[in-house]
Amino acid sequence: FEFENRIAEFIKSNNLIEEGQTIIAALSGGADSVALLTFLNSIKNKLNINLIAVHINHNLRGEESLRDEIFTRELCSVLNIPLSVYSEDEKKISIELAAREIRYDCFKREAAKYENSIVATAHTMSDNAETVLYNMIRGTGAKGLCGIPRDTVKNGVRYIRPLLCVDREGVLSYLKSKNMSFVEDSSNKSNVYTRNKLRNVIIKFIKEEINPSFEKNISNLSESLFED
Repeated sequence: FEFENRIAEFIKSNNLIEEGQTIIAALSGGADSVALLTFLNSIKNKLNINLIAVHINHNLRGEESLRDEIFTRELCSVLNIPLSVYSEDEKKISIELAAREIRYDCFKREAAKYENSIVATAHTMSDNAETVLYNMIRGTGAKGLCGIPRDTVKNGVRYIRPLLCVDREGVLSYLKSKNMSFVEDSSNKSNVYTRNKLRNVIIKFIKEEINPSFEKNISNLSESLFED
């Protein structure tokens, strides 16, 4: 399957995964994270990796947050993949401790349970295009144009992003071919947030009216600048 082959080659060429490692897959229940988990599950025996999933419920969207947690529990049960769920109280989330930092803290706690473990997140080529455009608008140099790194270390934990070589449309086609369901975050449709406006309005317009290869071209730009 072309989608899986592309990711496998990306992992190999960037030395993202070593045989025998424990891979902790961030699982929100959304399309991208379900595609990542599905792919990693398909290669775990070949690479002899230990696959774990982690879901973080920030309890910010009421019943929808609970729905996402239930979905991830059921998915991992069907796939026979161990799942750790971290439930965070909305009151803990403040300017000083943003949801993003809470996620990093949860991943660090999970990674500490296993030797030779890394965390895999489901950022895609589409996410990278949004990030680069966002950085350009805010003002950036070459580093900001490099976009989302394929491999980083934060607080002693290594993070990999195997899906940076595929776009969101490819993810959806892959899930459809595998008959895999996923949940959708309703807040992603709200253009109140800058990133959503970039995704739902600006990038959509660019791809439909100017250049459908926009995300791929941004990916090539980021990769070229990263190599430089």
